[in-house]
Amino acid sequence: MTPGDYLAESARRRARLEYAYDPLTGLGSHEERQRLAVGIDVGTEGARCVVEHLDLPVTCFGEGLPAGGLRPDGAFAHLAPLVALFLEVRASGSVAGWAAVSGVEPLDALAAVQEARLFFDVEFWCAACVRVDYKGAPVPFVLRHSQRLYLRVLLEMLWAGRPIRVVLLKARQWGGSTLTQVLFAWIQLFHRTSWHSSIVALDQSQANHVRGMFERLAEHYPADVHPGALTFRPYRRSQTIRRLVERECLVGVGSVERPDAVRSYTYYLFHGSEVGAWPSTPKVNADELVQALEGGWASGETGLAFSAFVKESTAKGVGTFFHGDWQDATRGESGDVPFFIAWFQIAKYQQPLEDVSEAGVAAFVASWDDYERWLWAEMGCTLEQIRWYRQKLRNYRGKRYKMNSEYPSTAEEAFISTGSRFFSPETVGRARRTCCAPAQMNRQSEQWRGFVGELRSANGSSGPESLEDLAPVALEGGALQVWRRPGDPYGGLVPAVTEGRPLLRRYVGFLDPGGKTDTADWSVLVVMDRAPTLWGAPPEVVARLKVHLRADLTAWYAARVCAWYEEAELAIEVNRYRKPGDDERGYEPEWSLAVIEEIGDHYDALYQRASAGETVDRVGSSYGFWTSSGSKELLVNGLDAGMDEGRFIARSLEMCDECDVFEAKPDGTLGARDGLHDDEVIATAGALWLATACPTVGACEVAPGVEGRVLEVGRVSRF
Repeated sequence: MTPGDYLAESARRRARLEYAYDPLTGLGSHEERQRLAVGIDVGTEGARCVVEHLDLPVTCFGEGLPAGGLRPDGAFAHLAPLVALFLEVRASGSVAGWAAVSGVEPLDALAAVQEARLFFDVEFWCAACVRVDYKGAPVPFVLRHSQRLYLRVLLEMLWAGRPIRVVLLKARQWGGSTLTQVLFAWIQLFHRTSWHSSIVALDQSQANHVRGMFERLAEHYPADVHPGALTFRPYRRSQTIRRLVERECLVGVGSVERPDAVRSYTYYLFHGSEVGAWPSTPKVNADELVQALEGGWASGETGLAFSAFVKESTAKGVGTFFHGDWQDATRGESGDVPFFIAWFQIAKYQQPLEDVSEAGVAAFVASWDDYERWLWAEMGCTLEQIRWYRQKLRNYRGKRYKMNSEYPSTAEEAFISTGSRFFSPETVGRARRTCCAPAQMNRQSEQWRGFVGELRSANGSSGPESLEDLAPVALEGGALQVWRRPGDPYGGLVPAVTEGRPLLRRYVGFLDPGGKTDTADWSVLVVMDRAPTLWGAPPEVVARLKVHLRADLTAWYAARVCAWYEEAELAIEVNRYRKPGDDERGYEPEWSLAVIEEIGDHYDALYQRASAGETVDRVGSSYGFWTSSGSKELLVNGLDAGMDEGRFIARSLEMCDECDVFEAKPDGTLGARDGLHDDEVIATAGALWLATACPTVGACEVAPGVEGRVLEVGRVSRF
């Protein structure tokens, strides 16, 4: 492209943000509209001002509604007389023509059309009747470009007769929460009586702030517009529930700690605010709370038109309930619609170029880095937006992940760029590129295909006999993920390197013990394959076990998996390092030593560490990896370098998600964000250390031949 081409394309893109918009006439709306001729002079005192036409939503004319929706038993039956009015006006050729035929004064005819329009046109009603606070003064609520995009998504569900179900991911403050509450008010004022709403936020002050948008609307609502002046008062002396008297609608607020206020009545409109910050602790569990709130939603099973369940939040990192909810919505695995606004969809984030000459534009484009080129080629940004982004990035000293936390270009950036991170997003991104679902591995070979399921023994789930007669079982939602099965030939590379001889010390496993209850840490075992190191490739994660089981059952399950992997060297973390306050997250008593005692006499390939002050050999050593603040830092620093430099193949997306919420705490400790987990991070870091840096575990190597025959594999990792 020439500099002139860049300028022309940028101008075309800029026009998408800076188009003409007039909600009073309908110009520039994203909603499908039809033009209705008016032809009426609304001027005063001899000043002629003719309204030539209005662009009205097609729903005014009964279009875009579900079949049967206007019938007496339909969801939109109350709109049938108004649709008949609009059809009659259109048949008359114009509003002026209808006024002449009906014997109505032209201004009265236009007023009747505009009043009927309020039942269909949210953007018109917002500009004409709703006031929001701007720098301390009430101003008309004229929707921004980003709000109009959001409204289009909401109205598509509403006019289809479906409940509005949205997961709203926010970044910058562009008014998504305000529009949600305003739309709820429009539904209560024009379409349903006794149609209660509820708001639940992280704390009561946040919930009150959200409801304050409704209170401001009621305070400044014009008395001459349907349904007239609004009265908003406490309901039965409640501090948390207000009653919209004229429509018999309740508007209640509650907090995560005290949600009972909104569960005392049936609500049709629900707004969960900052759901990403809702904790998952033994006292308050976000998942269970949302399920309970959805249970109190009147539309939960019946799918009522004009009902809504909106969950909005800033990202607050991956691994949270909100992140899972967002992922389910984007994959189409829930009834929710995901919605996100990127920074470049907000018109004000632009900065003019200093030099628009051919030489100046050419120099600017030539200076782009890969990310800026991506913004132009993939995201459709303008030259002015890219310059604004570059200038803004300087405020963050060039640290893109911090910039992305405030001004994300994608939903993925919003989630992975929050918090006081230990691992940079770029580092975790490199690891993510090596990840895949187990079923995607070895799809051409049934014998070596990856799977999710369990590893079972014909001899039960505990005791030394459970290490024999093993059989993998594919099972949806199973505790074991397998990317490569034991003995995987890597498409022939292994036999080519070994010439048919067995490998010694091929597999290593690291177990981070947790607890048995749902609120405790997970017990996680990660197994790595070191065979690729023989041809210069990095080791790979080949299996992960993740369970909430009793100590003895966890011990035997971990040993069973490692026995399956050719007697993998198994290191078990002992004396788990805990930071202050961890007990609040549901930790159980330390039992990692009990795990070792359970299997120590029956599994020969247990990792043994050198005792303090002794040489690194098997003499005078003890079982398990001893965890302290220093050794934990050793592990995670190794994992950081390993991901950054491609020293191993990660495979697990869940491990990467945990990395995205692993933080350096203000007190100097390391760990997951409060309420989240880092078990897979620690288990993977331990397995990587065991595979590449542990001084007591020898390198993977090919067994030598003995008297012309190949050595049997046996328990080869005990050496």
